[in-house]
Amino acid sequence: MSSPNPQAPPFPAIVNQQALTSDTLSSWLRNAHNYPAEMEFEVDSGAIDDLVAYMLTLKDPNYSPNG
Repeated sequence: MSSPNPQAPPFPAIVNQQALTSDTLSSWLRNAHNYPAEMEFEVDSGAIDDLVAYMLTLKDPNYSPNG
């Protein structure tokens, strides 16, 4: 599923950043309003742990932002 905002980074680009952890991702999702407008969104606080768990399944040691 694509974001309704074409400027938003895809999940793989987010989770494959160096040093990203479950804690840093969770914090980022809880505080998304502190980021640029293209990443402005809200996630129900009860769904954050599930979203973090899903997003972390997208980690790939061979990930390349260029495909």
